[in-house]
Amino acid sequence: MWRKEDVIQQLKTSQGDRSLRAYADTLGCSASYLCDLYNGNREPGEKILKQLGLAKKVTKTVTYVKRRWR
Repeated sequence: MWRKEDVIQQLKTSQGDRSLRAYADTLGCSASYLCDLYNGNREPGEKILKQLGLAKKVTKTVTYVKRRWR
């Protein structure tokens, strides 16, 4: 299971020596979007995840509390 931080680190690693703008063009997104991802201001979208061979899966945990009725 990958966290958002792991995806961002993978993006930075695969960017290598390329400029932010050149790498964003390769991914098919804007440089400002990629910068927002790196700074944690946005979540990685489906297009970015697909480039890395990943898919987004959201899980939710629900806790039920037993209530005493009076």
